Amino acid sequence: MTIPRPAGLAPRSALTAALCCLVASSAGGQQEGPRGAVQVSPGLSKRSILRGIEGTVGCFELETSVDMAAAGVPGLEFKLTGTSQSQLLLGGEALLTVTNMEGMESVTLLGARNDSEKLFNLTLDGARTAITYAEGDVTGEGALILSDPFKTFRSATMFVEEGGTLTKVFIGPDWKELSETRARRTRDEPRDVLSALLAREVLPEQFNRTSEDPDPARNYAPEHAGLVALAGDYEVHGGGEADRRFHRARLVGNGRYLLCIGGTPGRSGAEEQNTPGGTAPLLDQVDQVTVVGFDSVRRVYQMFRISGADGPVHYCEGAPRADGGLVLRDLIGRLTVKVSPGEAGAQRWEWTVGRSAPVEVLLRPAPTAEERGQ
Repeated sequence: MTIPRPAGLAPRSALTAALCCLVASSAGGQQEGPRGAVQVSPGLSKRSILRGIEGTVGCFELETSVDMAAAGVPGLEFKLTGTSQSQLLLGGEALLTVTNMEGMESVTLLGARNDSEKLFNLTLDGARTAITYAEGDVTGEGALILSDPFKTFRSATMFVEEGGTLTKVFIGPDWKELSETRARRTRDEPRDVLSALLAREVLPEQFNRTSEDPDPARNYAPEHAGLVALAGDYEVHGGGEADRRFHRARLVGNGRYLLCIGGTPGRSGAEEQNTPGGTAPLLDQVDQVTVVGFDSVRRVYQMFRISGADGPVHYCEGAPRADGGLVLRDLIGRLTVKVSPGEAGAQRWEWTVGRSAPVEVLLRPAPTAEERGQ
């Protein structure tokens, strides 16, 4: 994790940006990318990913107290406020949370791994550009402890009254406390967080389009624009899929990341005509989650892909191709993913494992509600 160390008292906005990733959810954190820490996992555990996880679903108000002495700026303390909404995905094996902290959006996904039997957390932080990865476990006292692969930060989340949480974040070699976040459940009814994300316009407002920020982890890069071409609603063809499948992708985290959802429609007929965005049907049966971002510090595209409650979890990095596509590879060299633009807005995704034959999937733009009604 990179915490700015400004001379004197830094502007509140810069500190807010640095802290957003730490308070994005009860299991959030920030660092500059996995750099080899995440390879290939057999997948999400079929067991409940968190003791009492159902109690963490819903709407919450957040209040964070920050003491920047832990980051080398003694005497600077302030508070942040925000809200979060969460829901279960992948058959109850993952928790999706959207947090808004003073205008900065973060999206997090908490899941479990079969290989290490560890919990993991992905954070798409609107104030920065690297996908955050942290992992850990639940202690015997019921606290969730997570840290980044380089042990630069650690978060401890305790589950308190009425489904609320208390999260403390520690940094540095001596684990000084940086922040404390209290999440209090509101009386609002639980919301369909995923449908709200997919109902958005494809092009949200960017939080920051500058490339001259003193903190390079916040700088907008031309490569971020490449994610726009991958957003939209698509019908899935090929890949050995027999069922009718859809792929829906939107920019999240203040336009910094691409969130892709794959699955089969749970509704048909007249109900499809009223789906958010007026295009692809709602995906009640979600079985794939893919996130893509561009780390402006390391100058690489990042991709995490999670397939179902017991499918693989892949992490890949890569670069753009001359034709506008992407080539991404996992860190042990067995998986290669190629994304190529096609005609009329189509995309071709090609997955190759080792020396096996590639598996190709064609994504064709889904017809609009008006087109389906013709």
